[in-house]
Amino acid sequence: MEHINPDKNELSETIKRILEEMRYNYKPRDPERLEGFYEKLKTIHKNHFPEQSFGQMIMNFQVDYGDIFYLENDRFLEKITEWTVKQESSKGGSV
Repeated sequence: MEHINPDKNELSETIKRILEEMRYNYKPRDPERLEGFYEKLKTIHKNHFPEQSFGQMIMNFQVDYGDIFYLENDRFLEKITEWTVKQESSKGGSV
């Protein structure tokens, strides 16, 4: 099997070009999107888990749900809402 050994300068230039394209195409997220997210999260915390610290609520959710690191905000809210319904039904309450 033939091993291809690219020229280091050519490889370096290719990497620089790719990084430059990534910088050019980067679109930062709008920080205003967080307002609605935190309002909904605050409502869940305040109305359903006021006896827990925020960290306790999130850790309890993560224990049941699993890895939350890569969840986008909308998916996170969907999953924590489902989890809240499950928690309330197991306590005999309503959401």
